[in-house]
Amino acid sequence: MKILTLVLAGCLLLPALAPALIFNVTNTNDAGAGSLRAAVTAANAAPGPDQIGFLGVAGGTIFLNSQINITDSVNILGTVTGTITLDGGTTTRILGITEGASPLSVNISNLIFTNGSATSAAAIDAFGALSSLLLVECRFENNTATIASGGAIRAILNSFTANRCVFDNNQAPNSSGGAIQASGGSAMNDVVNIFNSEFINNSADSNGGAIDTSLTTEDVNIEKCNFTMNSSASTGGALFLTGGGLGDLDVRDTTFHMNSTDTEAGAMFYSGGAYDDLIIQGCTFSSNTAGTNGGAIRRTAAAVGQDIIRNCTFSGNSANEDGGAIQIVTGNTMDIDHCTFTQNTADADDNFTGNGGAIFAGGAANPTLSHNLFGGNADLSNAGGVHPDVSDSITTDGHNFVEDPTGSSGFNFAGTDETFASLGVASINEIISPTLADNGGSTPTHLLVFAGPGHNGGSTNPGTALDQRSFDRMVGPNRDIGAVELGVLPYLTWTADQGLAAQLAGFTLDPDEDVIPNGLEWKLGLNPLVADNDGTLVDLIVDNVLTGGGDTVEFSFQVTIAPDFPLSLCQAQFSDDLGLTDPWATAPFAPEVIQVLSDGSKVIKFKGDIAPNKRKLFGRLVAIQD
Repeated sequence: MKILTLVLAGCLLLPALAPALIFNVTNTNDAGAGSLRAAVTAANAAPGPDQIGFLGVAGGTIFLNSQINITDSVNILGTVTGTITLDGGTTTRILGITEGASPLSVNISNLIFTNGSATSAAAIDAFGALSSLLLVECRFENNTATIASGGAIRAILNSFTANRCVFDNNQAPNSSGGAIQASGGSAMNDVVNIFNSEFINNSADSNGGAIDTSLTTEDVNIEKCNFTMNSSASTGGALFLTGGGLGDLDVRDTTFHMNSTDTEAGAMFYSGGAYDDLIIQGCTFSSNTAGTNGGAIRRTAAAVGQDIIRNCTFSGNSANEDGGAIQIVTGNTMDIDHCTFTQNTADADDNFTGNGGAIFAGGAANPTLSHNLFGGNADLSNAGGVHPDVSDSITTDGHNFVEDPTGSSGFNFAGTDETFASLGVASINEIISPTLADNGGSTPTHLLVFAGPGHNGGSTNPGTALDQRSFDRMVGPNRDIGAVELGVLPYLTWTADQGLAAQLAGFTLDPDEDVIPNGLEWKLGLNPLVADNDGTLVDLIVDNVLTGGGDTVEFSFQVTIAPDFPLSLCQAQFSDDLGLTDPWATAPFAPEVIQVLSDGSKVIKFKGDIAPNKRKLFGRLVAIQD
């Protein structure tokens, strides 16, 4: 994989180029002294990576009568507030970038591009077989390519990167790539990187409602992005990606929601070449729709590369024909593991032509499945074959839970694969929450039901290290089924014990006698008497001590959780006798927020009670569904 950008502490930054000269923009005029156009013209004439900044221009709009042309390497730095707008007035393209005798390096940050209009590439048209374009914290809104591709951007380059950018309502009404169309420059080195960016309501008449790539030997890397309500009248509601044979497509920690296409691949279409690899990991595909096949993903082209779909959630996608979530028509080796498929629908228009509510594996596809969860999916055909979960042949690596395997072959239900009937459950809601929610991490997920069959239902082999949310995968004695692993809550800040023993005579500070007082002392699913998690049950405070039969002692403890951790996952249980068969039979206690800290962290408090004559007290944090 080729990523030709600087990444530091999770943030992609503009390269530290030593500018030959610095040119300042001092007004918002279209042309003349102090204008952006004048600064670019001067930078073009000065060889080297010059810098353009805005001096004394805190914000405002530059209305352009014609495009500004960049022919030399340059850094254009907008204001940190990102309030400088370049407006094409629906009559002109905004920027043109053209490579001359030498490769260009063009870096643009903190600018808004709006109302550009051109036959193609209404905001930025960039050509350069050996050149690169880096965009950081830019917005592209309401740009239209009237005839050809690239509603906002066309990048025919060696390297194109967008980081922390927003693409909203850009259009290619007669071609492809509603927001971006990218094609390769120099063979063997093409790369497209899209990081931490949002694509909202972009559209194309042809392929790729948001992005269309038709590269030759490239890598395409997409990470921590959101694609929402993008649409294509042809193929790939959000993404249309084709490879030439020597590159990879790598999509991670990204959400695809309510994208649509009139034909194939509601969210993503990928047709790779002979040696292209596909990796989709940590992503959520929800409520995407396809007029024909592949409600979320359609993968085509016979190949000899390696495809991996791992730790992903497919929820509520639909196709009028095959593959409510995924249609696979390829000879690639494809592994699908630790994914959750629920509420997906094939043959959504009920015209008897679709199969595979979750997955349709056509031709020689035969994907290998492991630790996946299929339930609540549907094939709406009223006649012929009805294949609600998986259609056609697969290979199993075991531990797949399938509600209804009708229409599939290759599962081993005499081994570790399970049907809902063999699990003794009547509904997917007994295994996962029906609600797609923020359960931590970058993408929404369906959380497993606490103590349901999916919890610790997999292999004892650790397998992949993390779940979809990048939380530890192997928390209990076995892996969990599907995309999410239940476990002890992350992001907890523990503080010192409050000396409860002095307040309640006979209270045992160390209930399992392992020299860790008041411990959160085991990982979820393990015996607290033998397996420790090296935490400390904190701020355990007796609020009152009553005497007499039937009286109770009310107590509490406090923890601090990070700003981005869902409060719905913070629950606790208490026990006064670890010798019982099930000491945690009582319902969990919900937290009370008692303080919000300056960084957004929350101090939360749990209250419980215990009979005064009991001599042991133990508390644990649990993760359960909303």
